[in-house]
Amino acid sequence: LIGAAYICLHLVMDQVSWINNLDNLLITPWNPQAGLALSLFLLLGSRYFPAVAAACLLSDLLVRGGEFDFVTSVNFAMGFSVVYALLARLLMRNRLDLGLKGMQDFLLLALGGAVASLLVVAIHIGALTLQGRLPVEKFLLAATRYWVGDIIGILTVAPLILVLWQQQAELRGLARDSLAPLAAILGVSWLVFGLDITDDFKFFYLLFLPLIWMSVRSGRKGAVIGIAATQAALLGFTT
Repeated sequence: LIGAAYICLHLVMDQVSWINNLDNLLITPWNPQAGLALSLFLLLGSRYFPAVAAACLLSDLLVRGGEFDFVTSVNFAMGFSVVYALLARLLMRNRLDLGLKGMQDFLLLALGGAVASLLVVAIHIGALTLQGRLPVEKFLLAATRYWVGDIIGILTVAPLILVLWQQQAELRGLARDSLAPLAAILGVSWLVFGLDITDDFKFFYLLFLPLIWMSVRSGRKGAVIGIAATQAALLGFTT
């Protein structure tokens, strides 16, 4: 049941984030699936490797319409799953606190995610370039976008899942306390990105206000919720 739930959530996240795609080559500016897969491996172990690999394959078939041949899709799915399964194991060996209670834990997660996503980039972008699907002159652009997309996906999704998993008993109260700040995030996002008369960059700093509000009110739990909500609202209003 957990594996099936993961696959469904992976597909939903892939569909939602399938925006601003570079040449229809699975290269998007936000890849929340990376954070979702890493969280699953951290919380429940590498025995869910088949679920992650299957989700990647199904995403290629259902979300992207089988853009690549089967062998290429399998290679991508296996590379993605292996890298993040290994990262989870390394993080646990380095005693990562799954509740992310200290700055050291956040830094360890961020650094590990940055290195692991580089390996995923090398597998994905390297294969596309060798196959001639991606022009050599676009290699750096594609690699950078893919890498940043994975890092953002890890840092917005993984902390949210990990912190809330450790605080399941407090979810009802946390949800109640987050209603007003989340409404503020939506309102500010609409004001900054949803109106033609506003300058996106001139008023971008306003998004920090509800984030600060949530962080002060609920600590790291509010911070991770606020960051994920801001990312989702930003993409929703800019696409």
